Amino acid sequence: EIQDYLGPARPITFELDLYHRVVKKYCIGCHDGSKDDRPSFADAKSAYDNIHPFVRRPGPETDMDVLPPYEYHASTSELLQMLEKGHYGVKIDDEAYRLIVNWIDFNAPWRGKWGNEQESKRRLELSELYADSAAVDVESEYDVLLNERRAMPAPEFVKPETTKRPRKNSKRRRSTAARRPNRSNSLPASTSNSSAYPRASSSWALSTDAWTNILAPSSRSTSLSG
Repeated sequence: EIQDYLGPARPITFELDLYHRVVKKYCIGCHDGSKDDRPSFADAKSAYDNIHPFVRRPGPETDMDVLPPYEYHASTSELLQMLEKGHYGVKIDDEAYRLIVNWIDFNAPWRGKWGNEQESKRRLELSELYADSAAVDVESEYDVLLNERRAMPAPEFVKPETTKRPRKNSKRRRSTAARRPNRSNSLPASTSNSSAYPRASSSWALSTDAWTNILAPSSRSTSLSG
């Protein structure tokens, strides 16, 4: 018997599956839009725009001819990698993890309907003509499910163990000038004369002249005619 997967049969979408069930529970407390130094998840569209770039997925110009297995596995997405590393103490539960993976596997969709009345009407007509069962207005069903989810109370925010950004090495570093060796005093007295160390520019000039003579047109034509 087929069992429901984390909810009733539904289109898999960001707002329906992730925003109200995962983002509001684990992310919104630190990404509520009040701070300019972090992405805003204040509403579903802003959250989607700031989250989906961290999902690795094929695009319209992706070459799909020869791909190794698991090429676009959810674990290759930066979103999951950040969460698995802890991301400032955030720890999601198993249900949230499966919802994220499922959404990624569906290619990270934004919404579950076309939003076009003409296309929706045509889909119903084709369903009535060719479907084995009665036509179902899936777009209306999606709207009902979404409105029901929006009407539910928001889940309690799970505060991460730490909200502070990790500090860099607190040890005081010496300045660049202090770390840099004193080259003028490091040379032996017998070689302190600058003439003992020819400039790189003069050596480079000689090399350039040599190559110019070798590659001169007269020399190439002579070698070819010979």
